[in-house]
Formats: sequence, C-alpha cells, structure tokens
Amino acid sequence: MTIEFESDRFKNNQQTFDFSRDHWPMAQITETRVLTAHVPLQLAEKVDLWAAKLERSKGWIVKQALTAWIDQEQERSRLTHEALADVDAGQVIDHQAVQAWADSLGTDAALPVPVPRQ
Repeated sequence: MTIEFESDRFKNNQQTFDFSRDHWPMAQITETRVLTAHVPLQLAEKVDLWAAKLERSKGWIVKQALTAWIDQEQERSRLTHEALADVDAGQVIDHQAVQAWADSLGTDAALPVPVPRQ
C-alpha cells in the first residue's frame, strides 16, 4: 500500500505535524473501500452542514454515523439474544405483575419491583 502526500510535513501556527510513514501508528493504517449510497437530498444537505460546522469531510461524517449505527445494531442483537436466553431459561416476569407495578408508581402504595418466576 502506498500513501502519498504533497508534503510529509504540515505546519499549523507553531506546531509541526509529521505525516511520514515512520510516524504513523500501525493501527491507523487500514485498508478502505468506497461505498456508494443514494440518500435523500435533505439528509445529504445535513451531512454537508455538519461537515462544514465540524470542519470535517463529508466522508468522515458518514463514517462516524455508519460506525455508530453498526455499534447500535450489534448491541441490539446482543441484548435480543440475551433476552431470548432468559426466556429459554424461564427467567420471565408475568405481564400483569409488571403492569400492576407500573400502575402503582407515583402512588402512596407503590409495589416492589417484580422478580422473575423460577
């Protein structure tokens, strides 16, 4: 893999940043692939606005959003599998018990939190 820059050094005010390959942590050098997606015009305009506001590229904004969505879906899947394992193990709470508990919240006679049946 070859990475080329116009210059290996970038000076910003009093700081000099060295972008030569010897100074890159290996974790930051990753292969990438271009994905193409058609998005509604309003969404694309929001990406443009956030990119300008954060002084980041549109690609960076999309990568952050996609990463967050994938993380969210992985967590949702993990929690679903965990819940299904609880059901398989019989660790469930009767709906009526939960409803009665919820209805009692904020009253003078609040019920204790229901516990799973064994």
